Amino acid sequence: MGLIETLTDAAKLAQKLDNIELVKTILGLQQQCYELIFENKNLREETEKAKEALRTKESLVFRNNAYWINGGADAAAGPICSTCWDANGVVVRMHSAVTGFAHCKNCDTNVPIDGRVRGSGYGSSSVIRG
Repeated sequence: MGLIETLTDAAKLAQKLDNIELVKTILGLQQQCYELIFENKNLREETEKAKEALRTKESLVFRNNAYWINGGADAAAGPICSTCWDANGVVVRMHSAVTGFAHCKNCDTNVPIDGRVRGSGYGSSSVIRG
């Protein structure tokens, strides 16, 4: 028998004894138990989300102006938009073009992914928008 069931039985017994104060106290305890169960559930979900975010963060490697997810051995998934990840913690795969740039359809960022610097004004800023 669980805690909630025990409190329910105690409340029924207190009702039979006609003890209103005891019934109110038991019902208050029962409500607190429900709130704790709900809070526990939410905390477990938040913990799992945090663990997943940490696993993702640990698997990301920054290379050629974007993140890449190490998949073990020599496999890697990417490029992943560094703007979306750094600002919002969101993994968004960028779309590569034959020009050597990758484009994020989420935030409209374009980055060179072949490791070469392009243009005379390029260098200190590796992100091009629009």
